[in-house]
Amino acid sequence: MLLISDLTPHYLLEVTREAHLDHLAVRVECRSEIAGDPSTRGRLERDLQHHLKSTIGISAQVQVCDPGTIERSAGKARRVIDRRPKS
Repeated sequence: MLLISDLTPHYLLEVTREAHLDHLAVRVECRSEIAGDPSTRGRLERDLQHHLKSTIGISAQVQVCDPGTIERSAGKARRVIDRRPKS
């Protein structure tokens, strides 16, 4: 069961394209209390991956990161990076 309370509101979505298929990678920071617990982080990654697929029908590669690893900006947060080639 996904415990959102184990995650922070800091996330980054990255969209890439390989062989005409789009791929989504999701990076989200965990709370400091679980940063050193690899089994909990692995469970969170699997649970969030399943939650995204069952809720919005999109498969994503999920990575739970240490607190403070996702870049912060002084202004508006940059949450989505589109790395697909422009045609």
